[in-house]
Amino acid sequence: MFDLIHEMSHLWRMYNRARGIALSNEQFDFFFDSESELTTVLDIGAWTFNDWSITLERWVEKPPADYLNVPPIWIRLRNIPVNFNTADTIKEIAAHIGQLLLLLIP
Repeated sequence: MFDLIHEMSHLWRMYNRARGIALSNEQFDFFFDSESELTTVLDIGAWTFNDWSITLERWVEKPPADYLNVPPIWIRLRNIPVNFNTADTIKEIAAHIGQLLLLLIP
């Protein structure tokens, strides 16, 4: 857990501005010097450490039942044949993965 806490502040490029504390082997708290630094880290979304996904959320006193259980992820689908590169096809694929939040088709 020490390595994770140490490495994340370096990945965020917030040396001495983000500090962490281990709550258990699976949970930790980070403290940021400013609200803007916290917002920057949360806005980027998913993070990884040693090939493990890390879910970050702002702490809340009374978390909902799904708190930290449903991480948003970004998936890029490539090499879809031209005749299948439609919004309907992408929605069908997404329906088998999870909830579709945004659909962009060039």
